[in-house]
Amino acid sequence: MMELLRKQGWHVDEKLVGALKLPTLNEKALCDIDITSLTKGFLPDVNSSGAAAVKMPGPIVLQVVKVSNLSAPSYDQSSQGAPRMLKVTMTDGKTRITGIEVGYHGKLSLQTVPGTKIRFNSPSISVRRGLVEINPAVIDVLGGNVSHLVERWKLKQDMMAAGLRTTHTSIGGDRPKFENFSDSALKQARRGEIEEKRARAKKKNLETKEDEKPQREKMSSDVSTDAMFHSRQANDVVGSKLSEMEDKAYKEKQEKQRAWREKRSRRGMGDEEYTIGGQKVMTLEEHEAMEARKAELAKKGTLQYPSECDSSLVMSIAMQLAEMGFDLEEGKRVAANARDISEAVAMITSGQQQQQQH
Repeated sequence: MMELLRKQGWHVDEKLVGALKLPTLNEKALCDIDITSLTKGFLPDVNSSGAAAVKMPGPIVLQVVKVSNLSAPSYDQSSQGAPRMLKVTMTDGKTRITGIEVGYHGKLSLQTVPGTKIRFNSPSISVRRGLVEINPAVIDVLGGNVSHLVERWKLKQDMMAAGLRTTHTSIGGDRPKFENFSDSALKQARRGEIEEKRARAKKKNLETKEDEKPQREKMSSDVSTDAMFHSRQANDVVGSKLSEMEDKAYKEKQEKQRAWREKRSRRGMGDEEYTIGGQKVMTLEEHEAMEARKAELAKKGTLQYPSECDSSLVMSIAMQLAEMGFDLEEGKRVAANARDISEAVAMITSGQQQQQQH
């Protein structure tokens, strides 16, 4: 019996089949059993063979894993607007290959349940990069009903009909509601994603700023300290310059006041000789010295006028009389015969009284 099954394409493992303890061992019984319980795999590693085609001797029996329509969207496989182009994923119990429908087969459809057995009758089967052609001329759909695979497939179909997603690996648990997005809904969803990204970026930016705040405060404090230090240095320099200028101005003022007081102590104008009518005017020191000399001569009884009287003394007395309002020429004449200003004034006053009496 095993030899007959191999000729029909059933590459089963005798030990695995013996462990099942089937009442009858035939093709119909094997169709209702999961192929993973019948064989450890017999296909070559067709997915890593590169561009070269792999030739496999036939016939071989494979089990359907999933049937889908390549022309229809994944969320609406039963779309009436999409042409039929079936993609059948199959397995030998270990390795998976993909079959692409190249001709219509009446026993293959989206309602073909997982666990269904398909026999490739061709004596040589060509597989390239894990793909094999499904030609109705060389295949037979044997059928089969693997109960646990069928139940799981029906549950997925019911969930799809109820509008629920079935992309999760586990059947149970809460699942998000399936939504058929329109263009406007897609735009709104993308806009929401963009806003969410901006909110996350803003939050991250705020967190970064909070983390950097102590460092910024320290830098600001250091800058303020440096600015204060340089400001104080500048103030010290300015203050020193102002102090020097004030000291210089004070010294200049003192010097001017000293020079002014020295000039005030003279009868002339500063250190220059002052003359009136070509006659030199003596200074205060010279006048005091002359007065002392006159007093000494008077004590000796040798004082004579005007021979002993210096011309500078005469001009000094004349200038004092002029300052008092008397005529300068009259002052010179009187000063030639007077010993000091008081005597000269007395002489002028006496002469004026005599003129008034006449």
